[in-house]
Amino acid sequence: MGKDAHLVWRHLTRQPGGAVLALATDGKTVLAGTASGAFLARYDADSWETLAFPHTWGRLELANPVAIAPWGDRYIATPSGLFRQQPNGTWQRCLEGGTIVAIRAATEGTRRLVIVADQLDGILVSSNAGTDWEPANAGLPQLVEVVDLVVSPQFERDRTALLVASDGAFLSRSRRWSWHEIESAPTSLECGALTTDEAGRLSLFLGGDAGLFRSRDRGRTWERLALPVEGSCSLLATDPTGRHLAAAIDRSIVRTADQGENWDCLPALPSHVLSLAVLDREHLVAGTLAHGCLVWDDRAGTWQERNQGLYGRLPVGIIARRSHELLVADYSGTVLHSPDGGSTWQRALLDRGIAQFAGGPTGPVFALALDTLLRSSDGHEWEPVRDIEELSESAWLLASDDGGTVCLVQYTLEPTLEPLVSLAFSRDSGATWQEHRTRAFALVQGAALLTVERSPCWRCEPETSSPPSRSRFYPPSSGSRTAGRRHCRKRAWFACSGQPLAKRSSLSSIPTSGWYGTRSSAHASRGSAASTLRHRHSGERAARAGSSPAARACGIARAAAPSGHSYRTGRSRQSSH
Repeated sequence: MGKDAHLVWRHLTRQPGGAVLALATDGKTVLAGTASGAFLARYDADSWETLAFPHTWGRLELANPVAIAPWGDRYIATPSGLFRQQPNGTWQRCLEGGTIVAIRAATEGTRRLVIVADQLDGILVSSNAGTDWEPANAGLPQLVEVVDLVVSPQFERDRTALLVASDGAFLSRSRRWSWHEIESAPTSLECGALTTDEAGRLSLFLGGDAGLFRSRDRGRTWERLALPVEGSCSLLATDPTGRHLAAAIDRSIVRTADQGENWDCLPALPSHVLSLAVLDREHLVAGTLAHGCLVWDDRAGTWQERNQGLYGRLPVGIIARRSHELLVADYSGTVLHSPDGGSTWQRALLDRGIAQFAGGPTGPVFALALDTLLRSSDGHEWEPVRDIEELSESAWLLASDDGGTVCLVQYTLEPTLEPLVSLAFSRDSGATWQEHRTRAFALVQGAALLTVERSPCWRCEPETSSPPSRSRFYPPSSGSRTAGRRHCRKRAWFACSGQPLAKRSSLSSIPTSGWYGTRSSAHASRGSAASTLRHRHSGERAARAGSSPAARACGIARAAAPSGHSYRTGRSRQSSH
């Protein structure tokens, strides 16, 4: 390309809908969080409004979870931290970093309380709408994996909060946030809810792998509820009054208006449910994996898509084929195929979340889901070629130009905190597989498939003691970077470091000349050995191999960008938008 030549970009496609990771409502307005940002709409509106950061802050992405406070502020968590938007459009950065799983807001006299639950760091509370923060972990074990947090709909009167952990639950009824373990609570939990009846009596609900449980005596005894649909309960949501409760079980939603005595089941949804918001007795909104937001109105008696202006598609790979053919996949499980360079598109739904996408100009292409590796010759018909027992948080899918060689590289931690690197590869387009494992690596930061002829054996070069915070990878022949390179003929090449596991660096761009692959969906580990171990077992919680398909699919989005290692609190910069 000559020095006077320049590239001209043209818009190819941006389809609405996709995966909606989080929903919140105040009864009139709905706030949605997706991988593409945050969106706001009145319940009866036909389209969504995009909430954008001030231009100096960059893009708002991977919004999950979200909340609307009783005083009108909106709270949005991303891998970069927690953000607040006031009704006048002013933005504030409240917290930096962390892995936030729940945001709750309540009033207590003149105080505006914001309560944040972090997956590993526990509870943080702000009494001034998010400007100053204090930890609220009294009574919690040191090793606890938080999955949800809910507060009573009459919190100002009873000060009751329910913290849900993966293996139990804790209750606080103190203004000082003193937590007490619920000894008889079920385990393998995903979600919780607090409801109240007309007399103000509180009921506790816990959902998980074994179904839905209720307690009417503040957690002393529990009963398993018989629901119209069997299966694990992955989501619970109440309306702002706490009178109406809805539960998601895979593609089905059941609801009750009498504290769980009677249930009715709504028609099945076309995709897995990732998020849920209850406005009142007659209206609710479901966020799905592949079909965006669907709204239920008792008067209509059917689900209706409401996706105009709502975007929830995070591309995980694009493959340029011969004869101007394009394939694009996003993590919601949608594969777009264009036979004419992007002028027209055809869509295929895989009905499962996709973590990575790889292929070349010819031959088959491959899509990596959380439980299987899929193969297709045309992007329309897909078949599984390898089952995956548990996909690591750090994984790379690589394929040769003709699709004949495909590799899956995974980096994980053993229960003993020892690093384990596995390389599964096939030289016949996924028909047969071989697997190698090694503990020789200190840290894997990237992988690329080479076409350079090398002997079919591993070669280790010296490791550096302090890698750059953002890694860039080069072919071994360049000689410009020699830190910890390992490579072999038509297999994978890794960049490694000898740094402690808790200081894992995030990925940067990788030169794409001569190979086809995708960027890792690595999620940064936490800052201590104990929390790293818990993070390995939880894997963003939703991405665990044992949780529901909807929750596992939701985990892909949060894994798409690394979070910070710790919170930084206090008064933060503000900007008017």
